[in-house]
Amino acid sequence: MPHARAYVGASFMSAKGDVALQNGANSLDLGQERNSLDALGTDDASPSAYVRAEADWGPHRVRVSGFGSTPSGDGTLANDFGDLADGTNVRSQLDYVNVSGAYTWDLVPTDLVRVGLGLQVGLHTFDLRVEDRTSIAFESLQASLMLPMPCIDAELDLGPFSLCANLGAFEIDMGDADGQYFDAEAFARWEPVLGLEFIGGWRSLSFDASGDAEGRAFDADFEIAGWFVAGGIAF
Repeated sequence: MPHARAYVGASFMSAKGDVALQNGANSLDLGQERNSLDALGTDDASPSAYVRAEADWGPHRVRVSGFGSTPSGDGTLANDFGDLADGTNVRSQLDYVNVSGAYTWDLVPTDLVRVGLGLQVGLHTFDLRVEDRTSIAFESLQASLMLPMPCIDAELDLGPFSLCANLGAFEIDMGDADGQYFDAEAFARWEPVLGLEFIGGWRSLSFDASGDAEGRAFDADFEIAGWFVAGGIAF
């Protein structure tokens, strides 16, 4: 029988890693001029809305999820960032949104275990703004990526409880954003009564990419990861 689920909840994501942005004179060595997100002040966990939906029919499964993260804070540049010099006291904000969809085909059609292979497509948008706290000077790094990648999902059905995991990975040359991308999540599902479900788990998206954003070269190696919880209906 076809089966569908829909959830609404919250995510608590934080960003870790480092990033470099070329200056107007194109004179920086981006391999050396890197600033950690901790130094920029954007590494704290940021709560946001989380949505998810799934549909199963026969061996087919389609799933869609989305969340955002907006960590912000104050820091001090350890190296140049664009035209902002090292040692500058800055106020920064990272706006990140992810919407992912996937289709998988069940290779183990049993009631206990599901192992599906398929294709995942993720839309990732980044907007990092770094402002000099003592002047009106600022730098920004904006990028939007649509990334397809092969994926695998697995589920162990234990009656009212289920354990689930998904993994996607890809290495791609897109001109504006060459690099390696990973998307992984693991969560538990609980159905206390028929038709009512709760989920809770961990999501991690990592990027090791370099490219061009609005005419400026950038180099970024960071991970956005954290917990999510949600409740919803199944029918």
